[in-house]
Amino acid sequence: SITLLETSVQTLSATERGHGATAAQLAQSIARASCSLRGLRTELSEVSHDISLLCDDSRELHLHTQLQQDQQQQHHRTHLAAQQQRDSEQLEMSEAKLRAAQEERDRVEEERDALE
Repeated sequence: SITLLETSVQTLSATERGHGATAAQLAQSIARASCSLRGLRTELSEVSHDISLLCDDSRELHLHTQLQQDQQQQHHRTHLAAQQQRDSEQLEMSEAKLRAAQEERDRVEEERDALE
């Protein structure tokens, strides 16, 4: 930026000297170039600040998304664990009914055999 400013000042200086410019006109040109440079620095600072804010927002959004995914996965695991518990209880009940039915069958067969 400074090299660009120096080049601009040199070009202005040569052009204005060629047209018989006074030292005051040259000083005005330098002041305008300096003012432009300050304005560019201010804009650059504002853009840099905006980029920083966007990066912060992006990180926050990423963390929020990760938290939501973690919560959804935990909910899913909890749901699966509850379903497994219900399935296990249902299996135990079915096995108990099967054992009772087998015992009843065995008892009926024994009674039948005893009657024969």
